[in-house]
Amino acid sequence: MWKKKKYMVIMVVCLLAMLSFFAIKHITAPLTVDGIPVSQQEIDFHSGNMEWVIRSKVLLNWAVEAGIADAFSEETFSQDLEAENKEREEIHRAGGTLYGPVQFTPLQYYKKQMSTYEQQLKETIMQEATPQAQLAFYEAHREDYRQIDTIYADYTVWQENRIVDQGSITLDSKNIRALTESDEELVQYLLQLEEGGQLSWTSEDGSEKQLQCTKREPGRTLSYEEVAGAVLEQYVAAQFEQKLNEKIEQSKIRGLR
Repeated sequence: MWKKKKYMVIMVVCLLAMLSFFAIKHITAPLTVDGIPVSQQEIDFHSGNMEWVIRSKVLLNWAVEAGIADAFSEETFSQDLEAENKEREEIHRAGGTLYGPVQFTPLQYYKKQMSTYEQQLKETIMQEATPQAQLAFYEAHREDYRQIDTIYADYTVWQENRIVDQGSITLDSKNIRALTESDEELVQYLLQLEEGGQLSWTSEDGSEKQLQCTKREPGRTLSYEEVAGAVLEQYVAAQFEQKLNEKIEQSKIRGLR
């Protein structure tokens, strides 16, 4: 009887081991994007988030195709990181200027590399951007280049049921930055007001505040010439995302369920 039980236990252990083996083999099946293997390190850099793993791999493959990057290799990555940190340490000791940490962690260095590839791909798109395409982008997004409305409002502040402050305020494109720095909460409420509208709230200091919008004038749409630089930057960013998403949709993913 004991031998029979022992035999059954061994069989169960072997069966579990086999199931475990096949399960692990299934989970760790080689993941490829357009035929290019994805290393475990690349997966770890994104904490296993496959959406970001694939996005980054497609981006890297795109950079390789464009001739601005080499295919990812854990060995080469480790060597490059070591060389980068050695150089940064020498600059630091010599009192030179460093941007970022003195020593990169593997994740920081990986993000730095991917950011560099992205910027270089955007520069390529920028070089190919025609004036006609930029102008068309501006026309399609004119609302994005409209200055904020000019808002006129009366305000009242109460503390312990007593008015402690009262007056008028104007918010426009010229003073929004200064007002935001001094009282971001006030600006957020002003922007919500429509002409004739009213808002009341309690601040963190316990005071009761009220805004009454007396007038709201539509902001001016800036001309293309005034925002040409911003249009180019935003056009390039939009083109980059569109191209990357198209490549992701068209990519052939293997080893992922």
